[in-house]
Amino acid sequence: MEHESPRKSVVPIVAPEILGSLAVLAVSLLIGIAALYFIALAHRNEQRGALADFSQMLSEEQSAIGERENVRYRFLDAASDVVALGGRLAQGDACQQILAGKVRELHPDFDLLPAQETIRRFCDSGGTHVEIEPLRRLNVVLALRPVHLDNGTGADIVTFAVAPVPSPTVVRQYPRLLSAVILISLSWAGLAFRWIRANRRQLRDLAKRADIDGLTGALRRESFAENLELAIKQAIATTTPLCVAVLDLDNLKPINDTHGHATGDETLQLLVKIARAHLRTVDLIGRLGGDEFAVLLSGATGTAAVAIAETIRLAFAGASPMGATVSIGITELRPDDDAERIIRRADERMYAAKVTRNAVAPP
Repeated sequence: MEHESPRKSVVPIVAPEILGSLAVLAVSLLIGIAALYFIALAHRNEQRGALADFSQMLSEEQSAIGERENVRYRFLDAASDVVALGGRLAQGDACQQILAGKVRELHPDFDLLPAQETIRRFCDSGGTHVEIEPLRRLNVVLALRPVHLDNGTGADIVTFAVAPVPSPTVVRQYPRLLSAVILISLSWAGLAFRWIRANRRQLRDLAKRADIDGLTGALRRESFAENLELAIKQAIATTTPLCVAVLDLDNLKPINDTHGHATGDETLQLLVKIARAHLRTVDLIGRLGGDEFAVLLSGATGTAAVAIAETIRLAFAGASPMGATVSIGITELRPDDDAERIIRRADERMYAAKVTRNAVAPP
């Protein structure tokens, strides 16, 4: 169970719901981007398969296609052009220079060095068969195919890109899917924020209930001591007064023996109710145990604390149907005090008031 300390409540920390929602956002984005990357890999594999089909089609097709430019093949976008080579295809360096120049014109980024062998074989054969640069070697593929033109022999030059293994930035090529990933991730982060906040609120409510005495509604001893410890540090740091009062019922045991424990419980509840009615909003009351209570009076001097205690004592004595009374001891903060020390001193003052009962013992 989460226990929210008052000490922690004054320390600026990043709320868990913010950290949790950011973590969910980060994980969701990573998963979405990874999925997009695998989609890019799948598209690359599909393109590789299309290139293989294209190569097979181009190798098998031997009919003249006539003079044309920028032909689109059915498998993928490919830059295609036909260059006229005159009567019979000339062999040797002249042919290679013509074709290399045309390839460079069609695709300036094409690496001609590994393609020189393909161009040489095509020229040496007199352009009688198709030459295709192996797909596995290049990111841009070159295909050379002989064609018969009205004015002589020509060569169909086809170049097309082969997608390399994509880098993570390839996800930018899928703007719609990337936008969907971001929106879904933000939605998950928002849901996580709401869930964590609701869960923390529930835990906080449970913690508050755990800090409250179930019978009287006063703070439990541990919670009161923690609040008192913090108030002491603040009072010392700001040189402001602070008092603690310890209240103890004078005749709870006779009430329990005569009228039953239920009536005794009602008497305890009445004391807390009356004390709260005469305390300020900044004051706290806690149950130390049994019929003993402590009141934290921040900013109150000894004189003011005595006046408040007298008001509570008189109001309780007049309101209790069983004739119950209360003895109250008061002490003021000292520079070397901690919660345990100041409560013990107030307790000693309460025992001094017990000598006469129904009394207030000043500091």
